[in-house]
Amino acid sequence: MARPPSRRWTRTALGRLPGSRWAFSALLRSRAFLRSSAGFGGCFVDRRRIDAEFIDTFVEPLRTPSGIDGALRVLRAFDYASIDRVAELHARIQAPVHLVWGEHDPTFPVSLLEPFAASFPTFASVTRLSGKLLVHDEQPEAYAAVVRRAVS
Repeated sequence: MARPPSRRWTRTALGRLPGSRWAFSALLRSRAFLRSSAGFGGCFVDRRRIDAEFIDTFVEPLRTPSGIDGALRVLRAFDYASIDRVAELHARIQAPVHLVWGEHDPTFPVSLLEPFAASFPTFASVTRLSGKLLVHDEQPEAYAAVVRRAVS
């Protein structure tokens, strides 16, 4: 697997580019961008889910000056090395782990499911639902049923 860009590269190239604040703001106002795979298109099988409610809840806060500043701070501060330590963190979890996985998720493809589940010593179950990254939003009733079973 290709190694992600270094933290220094991310900080320099993404967060500190001249005009990055303006460009980010403009992109968040573009319906085409929001529905693209570079925006939120990779989060939903049905891109119509990127509707007024989704935009009001998730995108509008990012469109504010403090939201843009916060997003750029996250990009500048993100530490890719932390991803290398995720299995170590999983090993410390003592509660039962129930995974809900989107069948069509490009961010966390199904091929990662088995090794991911194995990284939890208390792995209990997995439920695969039709959807992508935000499967809880695409399949809210099915997701709620999984959560109810896991906590009862």
